[in-house]
Amino acid sequence: MGSGKLAGQDSTPRDKSYHFRILGQDLIIRTDKSPEYLESLVKFIESKASRIAEPSFLRKVLLLLLEISDELFAEKKKLAKEKKEWERKLDTLISSLPE
Repeated sequence: MGSGKLAGQDSTPRDKSYHFRILGQDLIIRTDKSPEYLESLVKFIESKASRIAEPSFLRKVLLLLLEISDELFAEKKKLAKEKKEWERKLDTLISSLPE
């Protein structure tokens, strides 16, 4: 979030600046996301980080990134597998339809 944006968003007139504290760091970001959504992200990260027993801030953040990335990749793999299964089922249904 180096640019202060979430998910590659471009700045728009609807964007608002939000200040929050995460892992002991004060951050200001500009986004059109709701404060409630941002708070849920902060709580998620803080919860994950609290389980990492690492005194070094940088190492803690890197381990946190690895853990969250692992979860993301696993979910993407799971979704891709489910998509293929649904496509297979759809193909089977379509092929069973009378012409």
